[in-house]
Amino acid sequence: MSIGGFGYYGKEDGPLDTENEIIYLGPDLNISVGKFEFTGQYLYRKDTNPKFYSDEVEAETNGIVGELIFSPRLDQSRFFVTALYNLVDSDMDAYDYQTATLSGTYLIARNLRLIAEVTRDLEYEVNRGVLGLVTAF
Repeated sequence: MSIGGFGYYGKEDGPLDTENEIIYLGPDLNISVGKFEFTGQYLYRKDTNPKFYSDEVEAETNGIVGELIFSPRLDQSRFFVTALYNLVDSDMDAYDYQTATLSGTYLIARNLRLIAEVTRDLEYEVNRGVLGLVTAF
């Protein structure tokens, strides 16, 4: 098990003497129990002027990521099942996002994986499927 956290503070200059201060922070958790591994993160973000308006308009954003991985043979597994949940809830509604994904991965060789994935966009009520090969050299 590991528990951690993260944070960031920065300033960005915009046009016409505008500025945005950004703060984000959150906890991070990873737990392994037998053939399952769970990773979760929560993010809080605050922008003082994200669109660089002359009159500052603050925005707050909250995000959650949860991932559960099933490895039938632990570190010897060639097949994995992954469930993933993403949520972004922002004062700027255009950035709201909520999805759930189920993925199956088969390790063909050390640098070649076959992947099948289905994602449900819970905001727009649409599905997306992916089938493909992933490689790296």
